[in-house]
Amino acid sequence: MLTRDTFDYLIYAVIAIGSILAVGRLYQDLTRPLPEDELKQKPEQPK
Repeated sequence: MLTRDTFDYLIYAVIAIGSILAVGRLYQDLTRPLPEDELKQKPEQPK
């Protein structure tokens, strides 16, 4: 049977797994290599 404590632990587990996945995704995004277009900024030409 799904008691109140079991349901609470299930919610905590879902929050913990989601947090771990979010941190992993954020780490991947922040440590990815940048494309060369973003690294080389073209100077603006005067008009």
